[in-house]
Amino acid sequence: MKHKFAFVAVLPLLLSIPFLISGCEKNSEENKEEKVVSLNTSKFHMGESSPYPVSGFSDFERSHRWTEGTKASITLPLKDMEPRPSHISFLNTEGFVTDSHKQDLIVKVNGEEVGRYVYTSNNNNQTIDIPLPKVDQAKIEFEIPNAVSPSDLGVSTDKRKLGISFSEVQFRY
Repeated sequence: MKHKFAFVAVLPLLLSIPFLISGCEKNSEENKEEKVVSLNTSKFHMGESSPYPVSGFSDFERSHRWTEGTKASITLPLKDMEPRPSHISFLNTEGFVTDSHKQDLIVKVNGEEVGRYVYTSNNNNQTIDIPLPKVDQAKIEFEIPNAVSPSDLGVSTDKRKLGISFSEVQFRY
């Protein structure tokens, strides 16, 4: 069964909006330095539906969605995205971990490994930042070899094999 993300605007699409940054010493107007910075990002929360095909994710919970099983993916039709993102970041991801159980995560884009992450009870909130290739489509795959059900660990009766929870996704342009 395929599950999907919801495209819920958390932050309006901010493209090339100039922000004024001032760097000055106290009470010294002649040393005032100004520069313009562009904030080129957009975000969405994982929810119930998505314009992007996904698989291997559980149903949406209040603020996140778990990977369910040892593999999950999202496919981005980059050729149809305007503007075309240069990076995708999965913010505040967390592993289903205990003091005695860690989660390993292998991230691939179009079959090529781009990152490895280890989630432990001491390191359980991570951002996954992925540069996107200049191709028509990017399939982002998540491999979670030690996904485990809460019932197997004795923490609840939930039988789903959980790995990593995803809550917020950000595109950079």
